[in-house]
Amino acid sequence: MKKSLVAAAAIVMLGAAWTGASWYTGKLAEQHVVKLTESANKEIKQRLPDAAIKLVVQDHQRGVFSSEARFVLRTDAGSADSETSPNPDDGITVTATISHGPFPLTQLKKFHFSPSMASVHSMFADTPAAKKLFEITKGQSLLQADSRISYNGDTSSDIVIMPFDYQNDSLTIESSGSTLRADISGNGSEVVLEGRSDTLGVSCKNKQDKLEQLTVKGITLTGHNKSGKFDIRIGDNQLDIEQLIINIDGHGATTLSGFHLKSHLDENEHHFNGGLGYTLDALNIHGSDFGSGQLAVNFEKLDGMAVKQFIDVYNQKMLQQRKNSDFYAWKTEVNALLAAKLPAFLQANPTFSIAPLSWKNEKGESTFTLSVALTNPAPATTPARERDTPLIQAVKNLDMQLTIPMAMATELTIHMARLQGNSDEESQKLAQQQVQGLAALGQMFRLTTTKDEAISSTVHYADNSAEVNGQKLSVEEFIDLFSVFGTSLPAMPSAQ
Repeated sequence: MKKSLVAAAAIVMLGAAWTGASWYTGKLAEQHVVKLTESANKEIKQRLPDAAIKLVVQDHQRGVFSSEARFVLRTDAGSADSETSPNPDDGITVTATISHGPFPLTQLKKFHFSPSMASVHSMFADTPAAKKLFEITKGQSLLQADSRISYNGDTSSDIVIMPFDYQNDSLTIESSGSTLRADISGNGSEVVLEGRSDTLGVSCKNKQDKLEQLTVKGITLTGHNKSGKFDIRIGDNQLDIEQLIINIDGHGATTLSGFHLKSHLDENEHHFNGGLGYTLDALNIHGSDFGSGQLAVNFEKLDGMAVKQFIDVYNQKMLQQRKNSDFYAWKTEVNALLAAKLPAFLQANPTFSIAPLSWKNEKGESTFTLSVALTNPAPATTPARERDTPLIQAVKNLDMQLTIPMAMATELTIHMARLQGNSDEESQKLAQQQVQGLAALGQMFRLTTTKDEAISSTVHYADNSAEVNGQKLSVEEFIDLFSVFGTSLPAMPSAQ
């Protein structure tokens, strides 16, 4: 009997503890909701300063084991009254069911037994403002999310974007739906993303009243980013697309298979280092195999403070451009801004490289590599001609290599000639003429050489002297060589 009483008392105490913990956790969750809303509005204001939209809490009804909340994303009218009781018809409304910790019931149903502050299920509310969103999904919420919030504020969300079909008189968008996993640290500084979509199709009429169709298959997105010391997000991102198909009026298709984009950005005490990498496994145009390609661009020792200042001013210029709609004036201002900030960018002697840019088909592979080390030049004391092109003075050293197998170039040109309606015989003849003409033109201007059935070029520049294809040149001769094509090097202001 005593044992039964002890067990009953333990159960009562446990239930009371759970009830108290859930009630207290619900209070913490409500406070966290306020912080998240404030953080979201701050982010909206920074990223979309012209949007004049705001996220507000319409109501939050807290219970013991669960709570209900409604959020409205609406136009920011700046009214104190609408701040506390916005009209749901004025914006998109999201409903959230919050199951309190320490062991949220909805979380237990999914066999997640680790303690957490709350488990939240969110979805769009079927309101007049969201009518179109529910129409394209045939009555379902376009977006649904299940989130788990830990006691330190970290949030892990599984987000589902439902399949939809949007159509109007000139545009059709169809999607098989998407999934997104997002892990966000409590202060929002670190974000890990994993996303996937099977198919996305877009169809529209162009100015010639021809139907253009774009189909994207197998989209995968991954990212791991965090806020850096210069208030710029650093980390790694990757986008993979299994297939991208472009079709115009049903007359043959252009297919890109295996497109991959990677980006990396990190920092140390003073500098940014990073790069971009693109690869394409196959390009097929109207049934012709054009080959595959890749591009890798990297940089090191880019001054962090200079980049931050440039981005801040650039964003201001973008805002002005949107307000004034004077693109050419904006472009002039941005160019002037870049020229003014260039000395600051060069303070740390940054380096840039392309290693490689290449294109490959069944006949061979063409490659281009470039590495450049820059420096902030001292005040000019050189002859007038070199002062007219001060960007040359900013180059500490430069190395470039280009190799184009003539068989590879001929094969590529044959495919291009066929696309223009030429026969196989005509395409072969035209391709050989064009490639041989390109080789002769390069040799005539001393830019390339032809050896072992390949067009090639090597350039080395350092210490105010250059070597092109083994021939030593002065700086003036080097400038003259490339000015044949009308290339002009922009002026750069001296360091302040």
